[in-house]
Amino acid sequence: MPLGVVVREGGNVVDAVEFVLQNFTEMNKLWVRMQHQGPAREKEKREKERSELRDLIVNCKDEIAQYYLMDCIIQVFPDDFHLQTLETLLSACPQLQPTVDIKTVMSQLMERLSKYAAASPEVLPEFLQVEAFTKFSHAVVEVIEAQPDMPLVGAVSLYVALLTFVLRVHVDRLDYVDQVLGGCVKKLEGKGKVKDAKATKQLVALLSAPLEKYKDVVTILKLSNYGKVMEHLDYDTNRVMAVVLIQSILANNTLITAPEKVLLCGCSFPVRQ
Repeated sequence: MPLGVVVREGGNVVDAVEFVLQNFTEMNKLWVRMQHQGPAREKEKREKERSELRDLIVNCKDEIAQYYLMDCIIQVFPDDFHLQTLETLLSACPQLQPTVDIKTVMSQLMERLSKYAAASPEVLPEFLQVEAFTKFSHAVVEVIEAQPDMPLVGAVSLYVALLTFVLRVHVDRLDYVDQVLGGCVKKLEGKGKVKDAKATKQLVALLSAPLEKYKDVVTILKLSNYGKVMEHLDYDTNRVMAVVLIQSILANNTLITAPEKVLLCGCSFPVRQ
């Protein structure tokens, strides 16, 4: 594959732009070849070509070029191709430069595949076959570990994107929802109440999404990690979430008849320490 493009040390902006354009040209050539490969060799060839693309991205050390190449790959290649080579593409993410906006890259990929599943329900078995959720979940953890300086808002945003993927693709899997919340809890360990306003906003989004999807407060509050995430909200934000819970109960005419269910909801309301 003719990918012998290198960035000269000490180059200027023109050199960087030229580098990106040349790599984009080579990537398009590769894509054309992929579209015309024979069906008998399709899987093996597809894996080989995707591996070469991963190596191209990782070996390029320029952060702008890495982001651009990842974005191009996500946008240009078809959905079924992404699904069948998901592990290979995700394996490149932790190896990118720490300054690359990887949360946006991964969020775009999860959003694209979730829309693919929503538009074509017949492909859902393929998502299960390739264990898409497990691969995305592992990739999120690996990216966060590979970038210890990632702002908290970035890490929480990745879990919001992962939860959105679950709610679109695996809506029947409450255990997946709880796993995503649990991953966020682990990231929040030792941080106490979150003070960063942007991170707090993402936490509210994380907690609100399942309420909006399932419209059943009691079911959501039973998730083992839901309350644990709420413990990291400050008093004022807990009040906001309490209002969200009450509004959900009223909007969906949720009947809370058993005393233990009333207690469950009551434990979610904030008490100033």
